[in-house]
Amino acid sequence: MITNESIQRLKESVNIVDLISNYIPVHKNGANYMCVCPFHADKNPSMAIRENEGFFHCFGCGANGDAISFLQKYNNLDFIDAVKELANMYNFVLEDDKKTKVYQKNDALVVLNDYYISELNIRGNLISYLEKRKITRDLRIKFNLGYAPSANDTLRVLQKANIPLENALNEGVLKKNENGVYASFIERITFPIYDNTGFLIGFGGRTLNPQNPAKYVNSPASALFDKSTIFYAYHLAKNDINKHKRMIICEGYMDTISLHKAGLTYAVAVLGTALTKQHLRLIKKDCFVSLCFDKDGAGLNAAFKAGVLLSANGYNAEVIRLKTYKDPGEYIENNEELKLKSELNNAINIITFCIEYIFKKELELEYLDKLSISKIEPFLIKQAYLKVLEYTNTIDSFLANTHLKIFCENYGLDFNLLNGIKAKVVEKKPQIKKTSNIQEDRIIYFLAISKANFNVLILREYFQNPLIDDVLDMNYASAGLIEFLNNFSNAQKIDNILVFFNNLANYYASFNILNASLFKNYAAEIIKNLKLIHSKEGLKKAYHCLVELILVHNKALDEEEKEKLKDYIRKLGE
Repeated sequence: MITNESIQRLKESVNIVDLISNYIPVHKNGANYMCVCPFHADKNPSMAIRENEGFFHCFGCGANGDAISFLQKYNNLDFIDAVKELANMYNFVLEDDKKTKVYQKNDALVVLNDYYISELNIRGNLISYLEKRKITRDLRIKFNLGYAPSANDTLRVLQKANIPLENALNEGVLKKNENGVYASFIERITFPIYDNTGFLIGFGGRTLNPQNPAKYVNSPASALFDKSTIFYAYHLAKNDINKHKRMIICEGYMDTISLHKAGLTYAVAVLGTALTKQHLRLIKKDCFVSLCFDKDGAGLNAAFKAGVLLSANGYNAEVIRLKTYKDPGEYIENNEELKLKSELNNAINIITFCIEYIFKKELELEYLDKLSISKIEPFLIKQAYLKVLEYTNTIDSFLANTHLKIFCENYGLDFNLLNGIKAKVVEKKPQIKKTSNIQEDRIIYFLAISKANFNVLILREYFQNPLIDDVLDMNYASAGLIEFLNNFSNAQKIDNILVFFNNLANYYASFNILNASLFKNYAAEIIKNLKLIHSKEGLKKAYHCLVELILVHNKALDEEEKEKLKDYIRKLGE
């Protein structure tokens, strides 16, 4: 067990401004520092960092804590893993209850990485191969490329370094079968893989033997290495990603290195897997994403899957369509660096790409153009369009509608006619009876039109209306919800709901009331803050303030309606 004293000394040794600036641009603001909050869709800097106190606080979403808390939230770690990661970043030696050093769980990886690098440097044939592929000495050093020789050599190095066999197996540098223990990488050029903090967690390996069926291999999955959660070279690219607000995602090690050689140092790669939801935690919402996958069928399919994931989660992205060569590495090998940069501008918006990909696949067309589409039977076109709608129903309705109109205009399709198909399909879905409670209707309407995630502000149990499920699940394709929104009277609408919620959050954040939510949930969070609320009278004042804030931002209501709303909210808090 790591001692509390050791953890406290670690926190005291870390400058929280330096830590956060590794992930997000930070600027001085009076006595404190400010940055855009990475924990919600923040456009204006709302996170304050108090250097002297070692504390951060977001006035938008309420996120707060110390250096360890930041790593926990940012990297989705539990407390102990965040402590160990922070210690590794600052070369801090943690102690357990017996005052012994806590084992650094990548020792085998570090020892072998140094060995593999030294092996590459003495093998002229391998260096010549890399130089033919335009991987210079500087690039070899930057990416720490190496070479894993025989299995016996690897085992010998680990034994000499006194690395326990169990540790080497846990770190994935060795594997075990019925015949015994053997090295994970044998006669392969090695690409060390680091997590987003620069902590070595695994290797990739490329064989030079054309008879080997596995051209590339990665370290096996382990407590350290999970390829679905990391990008190759992210630790090298993250500063430029934050600086340029841009990220290029490609398919492999060599492509990434080639893009960096071309000066595109915000390039990273997936590790032989599709883009996952876990990857998204490393991509900020203000970052423009370019997908640069191979131009073959597999690459296009990977781009489509990534595009669906990115657009459904609200990212601004594009797909780069290479023309001359298969991948970025081939451009660099053929001294076509300028052409590579030029073709990076040959990109298509991610939503347009996904719409066209689905339409083309459903109609089994190699290319999309007006002439080829005009020869397709209308029934098949409608069926393909329905498949497109299944995708566009997962994204923002305004963006979906805009891109569908452009798509129809580009390919000579009747948008209004095809949109009628959408309406008929929606009408077949079960209708939901509206509630007659006008106050509840107003609240549901505001939550729906805000297009924000209000799960922390309001819970399903406070409403009887089943529409709230569609609102909180962001199911804007629901027939009942569409009807509800379309039929809601203008006289019943209250403007500036987002302004109201932002002001409410900022107001209570100034009192250090964190994660405050509406109604019962709001009151429960207030009561938890014993430093502020010590009596029923204090709670009544806090509730009165909430009601008054609601009324201030709902000036469209007449006095009778205001009293009804105030009474309704008060009853919810009883």
